[in-house]
Amino acid sequence: MKIKNKISISIFVIAFSVLTISSFFFVINGYKEILSTSVNYILDDVNDHATEVKVFINNKFIVANILANTPIIIESLLTSNAEYSVLSKAQIKNKINELNNRWEATTYASDPFIQSYLNNKVAKFLRSQALLIPNEYGEIYLTNQYGVLVASTNRLPTLYHGQKYLWKAAYEFGNIVDETEYDENVGAKVLGISAPVIFEGRTIGILKSNVLMETLLKGLPFLYEQEQVKISDQNLTFLLRVNGEIISSHDDLIDKKVLDAVSSKMQKGISGTEIILNRGKRSLVAYTPVKIPFAFDNKRTEAGSGPMDQKGGNIGYGWYIFSIADINSLMTPLYDTLQKFIFIGFFLIIVMSMSAYVISNKISEPIKKLVLSSKNVGKGDYSSKIDTISNDEFDELSASFNQMIENLNKSTISVDKLNIEVAKHKQTEKIVQEKESFIQFIINNIPIGIAVNSIDPEINFSYMNDNFAKFYRTTKAELNSKDGFWNTVYEDPHFRDKIKKRILDDCASGDINRMHWENIPITRTGKGTTFISARNTPISNSNMVISTVWDVTEQLKYEESLLNKEAQISGVTNSFPGVIYQFYARPNNEYGVSYFSKQAEVIFGFDIEKIALPDIFPYFLEHVAPECRKEFILSLQTAVNNISNWKYEGKYIKPDGSIIDFEGSSQPFRNQNEIIFNGVLLDITSRKKAEEQLVLLNNLLDYSSDSIFIIDPSDSRILNVNKQASLALGYTHEELINMRVIDLEAKIPDSHLWKEHMAEVRRTGSLLIEGRHKRKDGTIFPVEISIKLITRANNEYMLSIARDITKRKRAEHEIKILSLLPDEDPDPIMRMTKEGKILYSNKSSNTLLDFCGRRLQDYMNDAWRSAIRESYEKNEKGTIEINACNIILEFVITPVVEMGYVNVYGRNITELKNSLKEVSEAKRNWDEIFNTINDAITIHDMDYNILFANHAAQELLGKSAAEILNSKCYASYHQKDSVPEKCPSCQTLKTGKITVNELFEPLFNKFVEIKAIPRFDENKNIIGTIHIIRDLTERHKAEALNKQLQGQIFQSKKLDAVGTMASGIAHNFNNILGAIRGSVEMAFDDIPQNSRTRKDLERVIFCVESAKQLTDQMMSYSKTVT
Repeated sequence: MKIKNKISISIFVIAFSVLTISSFFFVINGYKEILSTSVNYILDDVNDHATEVKVFINNKFIVANILANTPIIIESLLTSNAEYSVLSKAQIKNKINELNNRWEATTYASDPFIQSYLNNKVAKFLRSQALLIPNEYGEIYLTNQYGVLVASTNRLPTLYHGQKYLWKAAYEFGNIVDETEYDENVGAKVLGISAPVIFEGRTIGILKSNVLMETLLKGLPFLYEQEQVKISDQNLTFLLRVNGEIISSHDDLIDKKVLDAVSSKMQKGISGTEIILNRGKRSLVAYTPVKIPFAFDNKRTEAGSGPMDQKGGNIGYGWYIFSIADINSLMTPLYDTLQKFIFIGFFLIIVMSMSAYVISNKISEPIKKLVLSSKNVGKGDYSSKIDTISNDEFDELSASFNQMIENLNKSTISVDKLNIEVAKHKQTEKIVQEKESFIQFIINNIPIGIAVNSIDPEINFSYMNDNFAKFYRTTKAELNSKDGFWNTVYEDPHFRDKIKKRILDDCASGDINRMHWENIPITRTGKGTTFISARNTPISNSNMVISTVWDVTEQLKYEESLLNKEAQISGVTNSFPGVIYQFYARPNNEYGVSYFSKQAEVIFGFDIEKIALPDIFPYFLEHVAPECRKEFILSLQTAVNNISNWKYEGKYIKPDGSIIDFEGSSQPFRNQNEIIFNGVLLDITSRKKAEEQLVLLNNLLDYSSDSIFIIDPSDSRILNVNKQASLALGYTHEELINMRVIDLEAKIPDSHLWKEHMAEVRRTGSLLIEGRHKRKDGTIFPVEISIKLITRANNEYMLSIARDITKRKRAEHEIKILSLLPDEDPDPIMRMTKEGKILYSNKSSNTLLDFCGRRLQDYMNDAWRSAIRESYEKNEKGTIEINACNIILEFVITPVVEMGYVNVYGRNITELKNSLKEVSEAKRNWDEIFNTINDAITIHDMDYNILFANHAAQELLGKSAAEILNSKCYASYHQKDSVPEKCPSCQTLKTGKITVNELFEPLFNKFVEIKAIPRFDENKNIIGTIHIIRDLTERHKAEALNKQLQGQIFQSKKLDAVGTMASGIAHNFNNILGAIRGSVEMAFDDIPQNSRTRKDLERVIFCVESAKQLTDQMMSYSKTVT
């Protein structure tokens, strides 16, 4: 047999054996690889889904925190907290219990007490925010820092939430989540988002929003799509609680034993994968925790309790993403690939056998290549190598040749690398030198002396900057000399020994706190004394220390000046009649007093020396009168918040029980993170008493119904008057002052008569006379005047009290004509003054007077007086109705202005009123029923005139009822001059039957249904139609939208199919590209740098990268369409 045949048969046998063995190992390794890849993939998948859930929850936290920090929320919480902050703990507890008991005892949500929380401005704001995302929030409510409800969008079972562990966890630790199986108050599964409200660095309340779990499922595509479509149990993803309970649906597709098997591991909070039997099939499962802040993750106190309206849920558990996949379905690609591999292997065996026949003829080809490569090496080309093609002597020779070339090439490369390392080292040294120069510049320019030295006990310096010698008022050379530090720095031998012993003892102690010396004097003869402070810091594992020194001379001078000024100010403040103080306000509502003058002992009665400054403000606040305390705190908070001047007046209870009035005032300024108020407190008790007495006297005078004058007897000049005098005369108070009596009294027109009048007053001491006063408008009215002469502090005054007697004079006149009124009239007849006083009544009026509880000379009630006054002033007849014992009387008021009274004539209108009421009630019922109908309804007569139109018809036509009534129906509905064709009303008038048409009306741009119903009279004759229009636009839109959605769903399914196909192709192609790239990269290790084959392989890598970009685009497209 020829050798070429032997080679062909040998290659066939060897190739078949290799194929068989490779297939076996391919299946084994492929199974392991796919399983390993699937484990990583499914674990990455559940981690991605866990991140999706976390991002979703975090988004809800962001929304909650933005909502929690809106001004209206913060303002309402500050107001609510301020109401509780002034109470003691016991008072707060009692108030909360009282409010909570009232809340739970109140049955109806419409109760004003409940509505004050459900319908206040904060609740309306929360409700408006919830409506921005429909069907997402079950309820949102806000509690203050004491756990008391401030506002809610829904009625909650309880008002107080501070005892709940959820509230405590949110208040102590910040944002938390709680999930419940069922919330009875909302009527659904909910996810609780609790966010603290932070103001000026502290928690002032908790905002709780209960998000519907349905929103979570819709917001997570991997769960929502699984919920919406019919799925198998080959590849499923679930949202679980740690105890194994499934939150999402399809729990019938997984055995409970599977969940029990991984539950114990999930409760430890770890991620993992396992192979488990599920419903008789080997399945791969993966699980990972959702890392979100559940309430139970925080320190839950045993005293806390859960919500009383929530049943089940993750109380004590967290969430896990759990995924399960059927292993047989995962191995399907492996089995398909194995079939293709075997087919391709047989094809290659045949090709290789045929190729062996050709290759044996070219066995001498390596010798030619060896000669060619040797020539290239001789020319200095080390990139040339010989490809090995057979396992014989030629192969060994080629390998030795290639090794020789590779060693030569490596020697050349090592020299180049050494040169590069030397250059880098030089560059590094240069950078280090530059940094050392920069650090040295900084040390020499900082305002602190720095040195490194030893103390044993002589001081030897290894380094010092310029300022170190400067602050010790010497030079570096003197300090570096023997005993230079002690002898040069401290000139006085006695002080030198003392300070040296102190410093050496402190350093020997090893206590770093003792190695700090302040205000050490440095004296130079003839040059004065400066002061320094110094500190030594030991260097570990060494006897060296770092010494730092700084000049404090100017600081000590400033402190001495400050003490002198404080002494001067203290002398001024102690001699001031009021209390001078300095008050500060810091963040978190921290108030206090930093200065209080000793005058407080005199005014407020407490010993300023025995009370520490931090306790002065609480002590003072405790002694402010209880009725003033809330207003006092509110005024302080307002001044602090606005940084404005503070002024307040109130009452203070001294330690001995006496009460004083005080006034406080101050001006603010900001000092870093606090606000300082400088001001004074004054005792204004005496001033308040004087003001109260003056106000009391003026009130007594002003409330008098008589005019009171204080007059100068010498010239009749008016010194003061009360309000009634101004009202009676028509002058203002300012106009009357300095007027004279002779200007106002008609009976005393000049000074001569005034002197005679005063002579009579002095003779008798007092007088009671009748006079006639002149008003500003010139009218004159009679008065009765009481006059008395009084003397005060050697000054003489006349007190005059004038009473208007116009009514009395008029009554006397009317008595003469009362007998003229008819007494036998069957209807009531009365006469009254313009003020409502009864002057006369006939017998028929007795029933009314008895009902009103009035008699002759009595005044009628306010309603009567108002009607009489209005009629008299307008000089027009007026009316008033009275219901007396189910009898309705109408009275006509006829004014007689020239006589100053009114006549009143009455009549019984009971039957008329009852008839009008029945008619009005019937019309009102008809209008209410007609106008509540949503369809547009109009009533027409035989001539197509519109007789009536309800509100819906007015809105449809865009006209008022006045514009529509009596217009033609075809003009209003169609804007035409005649009846249109196919008019339903026309058809109904002809046939007497109901007509219905459905059409598109361009005038309204709507689809409408028009119905015409005939109207008949009592003889069953047609007298018109009832025209009804119903809007069908929304129904037509819904039908069109339904068709559009059906088309979109069909298109979406097509895109999903294309995306799935593209994803599969790209994934498989990526695997092929990965194998090609890996093989090429392994081949790089055996090929020289400048080999032509290497360049060919680099082009292969470039093509692989281009193909990978194409597959990435296909993957992106598949994700977009799916």
